[in-house]
Amino acid sequence: MPRVVEGPHRIRRTIGPDCGQGELNSYRRCIMGQAVDKTYRLLAARFLRKHAKRLASQLEPVCAAEDVEAVHQARVASRRLRAALEMFADCFPAGLMKRWRKEIRRITKGLGPARDHDVQILFLAEHLAQASDPAHARGIAVLLGRLERDRSRYQPKVVRVAQRLRRAGVLEEIIGTTQKICFRAKAKGIDVRSSLAVKRAEGCLAERLGELREHAVGLDDPTAAAEHHAMRIAAKRLRYTLEMVAPVFPGEMEESIVAAKQLQTFLGEIHDYDVWDMRIDAFEEDMRRRTINHYGGTGPFAPLEAGLEHLRRFCRRRRRDVFDELCRFWAAEPLRGIERSSDASSPPTNDSPARCTHGRNVCCKTG
Repeated sequence: MPRVVEGPHRIRRTIGPDCGQGELNSYRRCIMGQAVDKTYRLLAARFLRKHAKRLASQLEPVCAAEDVEAVHQARVASRRLRAALEMFADCFPAGLMKRWRKEIRRITKGLGPARDHDVQILFLAEHLAQASDPAHARGIAVLLGRLERDRSRYQPKVVRVAQRLRRAGVLEEIIGTTQKICFRAKAKGIDVRSSLAVKRAEGCLAERLGELREHAVGLDDPTAAAEHHAMRIAAKRLRYTLEMVAPVFPGEMEESIVAAKQLQTFLGEIHDYDVWDMRIDAFEEDMRRRTINHYGGTGPFAPLEAGLEHLRRFCRRRRRDVFDELCRFWAAEPLRGIERSSDASSPPTNDSPARCTHGRNVCCKTG
């Protein structure tokens, strides 16, 4: 990855010895946050346009509720848009960005519960199909029925937020605005790879890596669920940033994107099992209360307990296994490809490696 030398006294070495005064002033304004390089704005426009079109294409299938994948694709597109609107905040007028962020945040939030239930329903249905002991089936089936009922209740809200986004016209605004930028850039031969774009991209990557390193200390403790969840969010933000800046470094980000995705997968699965642990406990408590209120005792609840306990043990065992896989993956320094290039702009970190309970290093110096 190209390295940009920092320091105002070395600007000419950074962007070229033959640069004119206008280019020097543009560079200074960009570094001070007073101007946006056209190449960086083009990078923003291409990414926003791509995912605004993807989100728009999923609104009708989301309302139809014929395929759970539609909600997933819509939510992923909205998350990428939110990440881009944060990263490229100074590339568009403030008023426009505020409106876009508000509407995209609303659709992301509105689809969240429905998507969470879809994932849990798929997981339970597969687990139920593979259950070898009939004694486990009843408890799992009752929990599955509860999730399916709750999911159906979320669908009207899903439809409302999708229709609201369509009426707001925000996606059309994003597509139209960014399309103009892309067309003008093409006509003028502007490319996303410039010294200014590289500088900003490296800064964004350094910030995201710093967030990830900060929460990676949680790998020292397998029970630090809150820290693992925070690390999952940091990994997701890093992955989105890598995807956004990839055009600036052609051919150099693929391995890092794959590594960030794998890291996100491990941490996401761990979080899912943490959620299952809490959900099973809450479901048991609710069913006991209902049984007592209706029957005057807990006897009718007994047939459900074996299945719920089986599910709880399975989730806890899988969480331990996935956590071990995560530790091994992290110890291999999967992000070293981008860490070397960002070290120049990253704050110094503690050189003492964190260790998980099994004694292996999980947080190396560049981790």
